[in-house]
Amino acid sequence: MSQLNLSQRIQSIVKLVPKETQELWDICCDHGIIGKQFLNRELKHIYFLDQVPSIIKNLRQTLEDSYITSFDILLDDARKINWYKYKKKGVSTKIIVGIGADLLIDILSQIDSHQKDYFIVSAHQNSYKLRQYLIKSDYKLINEILIEESGRFYEILLVHPQLGESINLVGGDKLWANKNSKKYLIKQIELFKIKAKYSADYDHILKKYLSLKDY
Repeated sequence: MSQLNLSQRIQSIVKLVPKETQELWDICCDHGIIGKQFLNRELKHIYFLDQVPSIIKNLRQTLEDSYITSFDILLDDARKINWYKYKKKGVSTKIIVGIGADLLIDILSQIDSHQKDYFIVSAHQNSYKLRQYLIKSDYKLINEILIEESGRFYEILLVHPQLGESINLVGGDKLWANKNSKKYLIKQIELFKIKAKYSADYDHILKKYLSLKDY
């Protein structure tokens, strides 16, 4: 699939991959669209990982062996995989996108943050929960972008255990620089007004969003 046929969200994820990456993990890869973009680049290795047998079967049937980059296609649960089984082949970037915050957090909690890997993460809902986990686990922010696609918003973060700056619970200047950020901010304020009615746990998040009204 050429870059021209990729969605804006997928293109943005691909562009976030650090140039020094030598090993790429496409986790919960689905059709493997992200990982496939790197098969003819000078990476040492790519891993496609998913727990759905039909997805893995299709990838094994369709991916050829004639690519510059070597790759493995793994049928496994990312929450249970033994990461130490796979010897690192250089600077590693792990991509975990397109799933819910709870599952994403479960996967991250199984990966040793001291591995000094880059992570590109994006939850399709409850991004604040993902941010709370990243902050609590001392991850640092390298970049973050906001994408609107098919009427939905996606926060995409590039993080690292050591490199970067502190993560903001509701996003920083890079996230809110998007031309559609005002629409997203209004949506988040309305969402957390409702949540705050039922639980005081959301009051501080609502206040943080309200403080961004000048964006």
